[in-house]
Amino acid sequence: MSKRDVAILGTVLAGAAAGALLAAREARRVRRKHDAPVLQLRLAPASGYERSTALVPVAPPALAPSRIVTYEAAPARSRRRPLRGIGVSLALIGLVLVGLAFARPQITALAAPSDAYPGTTALISYASSGLGSLSYDLDASSNAAARALTARTGTIAVPISQRDVAHDIFVTVRAAGPFGGDVRMARINVLARPLAVVRVVRSTPVRIDALSLSSTAAVSGDEIVARYRSNATAGTVALRDARGGLWQSEPLSTSGATQLRAPAVEHDTPFIVVLHVQRNGESIEASAGIVVTRMSPAPQSSAPAAVGARVVAPSGGLWRTEVKPAWTDTVIVLMAHDGTQLRRLTPPAGTAELRMPQVSTPQSYVVSVSHRTGTGRETLIQPILVVPAPSR
Repeated sequence: MSKRDVAILGTVLAGAAAGALLAAREARRVRRKHDAPVLQLRLAPASGYERSTALVPVAPPALAPSRIVTYEAAPARSRRRPLRGIGVSLALIGLVLVGLAFARPQITALAAPSDAYPGTTALISYASSGLGSLSYDLDASSNAAARALTARTGTIAVPISQRDVAHDIFVTVRAAGPFGGDVRMARINVLARPLAVVRVVRSTPVRIDALSLSSTAAVSGDEIVARYRSNATAGTVALRDARGGLWQSEPLSTSGATQLRAPAVEHDTPFIVVLHVQRNGESIEASAGIVVTRMSPAPQSSAPAAVGARVVAPSGGLWRTEVKPAWTDTVIVLMAHDGTQLRRLTPPAGTAELRMPQVSTPQSYVVSVSHRTGTGRETLIQPILVVPAPSR
């Protein structure tokens, strides 16, 4: 029982006790008044105070003589004491009634959602007043329960399941006490959850709309320009031989054009330019063929070789090239005509030297010079013909 209930009950009991004590006191006063000897006289109305004498018999004539009684007649006074007692009694009765009104248990509020869906929890709020206990009954297709409520105000959580669809859930809250009771009911309509509309948005597939080369034939060391049109977001442009060996690879350019360098060959050799593109996890390829022809040997210059120009180097000799200061992460690779790497250098800025292999017959080699740029790596191809050293 809460402090509020104790206070209400105490007020009611105090009012009832005060009313009972007042009634008992009034009854004793009236009883004492009627038990005493009463001498009744009928007096004439008086407008002021007057003194009179009357002969009044106080006993039967045979037992006692008459006596003379003197009395004073005064104007009649109002009887205030009975009216005051009635007023106090009415006040006490009103106090008791007010106390009973507060003590009578009531459900002052009960709020529940009108609709609910399976998989959710419906929250029902309630509030009560008065003296007594609270409880609620749950009537649902999936559950039926009766539980007590300890708080005067709060919420009732009702889980909604799939079995409750298309049915009503009834929650009845009851208040009971020594001065009466109260009942309130809430109804929840359980609806089927609407089906989710799933829209499948197909992503744009990756495609290659066009691929072309600047020429179908190129001389060793010449530039090959691959032009393409695609909706790809990433990819590579690679130069491969007929066996699939990789000779050069460059990242996909947003301009739609990529420059490659024709490798050095001893005879007409077919190559393939492969365009590999990617978008949203998908990838496709397209390719175009090109024939690379042999370049006529040219005498070797004593100055450092310019990358891209066909040079002839003696067996075991040094090949030199200039590494620009602006180049970063420079890599020089000596490869055989089949793409096998023979030597690899990472020189600093300045003149770089690369020693040629020992040969007994003329052999063609390729030197790849690459360095890092802002968008990737730039690669230049240098064809070299290594000839045996002259005999002495």
